[in-house]
Amino acid sequence: MSNYELEFQIREIIIYALKRRVKYEGFVKAIVKALYPNLSIYAEPELVRKLKALIELINNTEKPKTPYDVPIEEAKQITANWKGSRYLVDDLGLPEIYEILRYSMQLGRNINLARILAFINPWGNTAAFKLAFDESSMREIASNYVTDFIRGQDELVHEIFGKFMNIEDLISSMNNKLRTNIIHLVKHDLEIKDNSLLIMADHGYDIECESAMCRLCHGNGCIKPIFSLITPLVILR
Repeated sequence: MSNYELEFQIREIIIYALKRRVKYEGFVKAIVKALYPNLSIYAEPELVRKLKALIELINNTEKPKTPYDVPIEEAKQITANWKGSRYLVDDLGLPEIYEILRYSMQLGRNINLARILAFINPWGNTAAFKLAFDESSMREIASNYVTDFIRGQDELVHEIFGKFMNIEDLISSMNNKLRTNIIHLVKHDLEIKDNSLLIMADHGYDIECESAMCRLCHGNGCIKPIFSLITPLVILR
């Protein structure tokens, strides 16, 4: 699968949700409904359909055989030559990517200028990302590419959201913690007029449900990793 195809579908999903003025919680509900159609939860139908198409695309694509096969060179070059603010995030989920763009649009930024490069992380974890960059730690990658390192998102996913909880409680807590935390960390740079931002992450996370009880996971911590395999590079101008 070409990175372009993955990038195109993610962008189409986010632009559609922005046009429909979907809030963060509604975006998460659409992901859950796309993954678990029989779960009794309402989500915007067309957004669910688009997310199902993305799930199918990820599931049917041939994954890189090893982390060394991830075509990460473009991301390396863009990051190394970036003139604006740079962030490296440990664990950036699709809902938080959406929220960053939603907040940017609220600030008056032209979302049409935004780009989301996307790669498949074959293991859906930090270890694969480090191997792809041929570095021993996330901090070394952050230092070598002069980025601010954000690790709190991954800690929240493991420490708070790793245990099953009621779906409504999960979504409410994600809104209060994951969404709030990432916006708090990047909002200053977002609010600076004419400042460009680059936000790179090692992987995302998945939502797993048993009946109405759900949790977050990524990589081999999931029964079947899907969204956590996405390694994003978000560019905001």
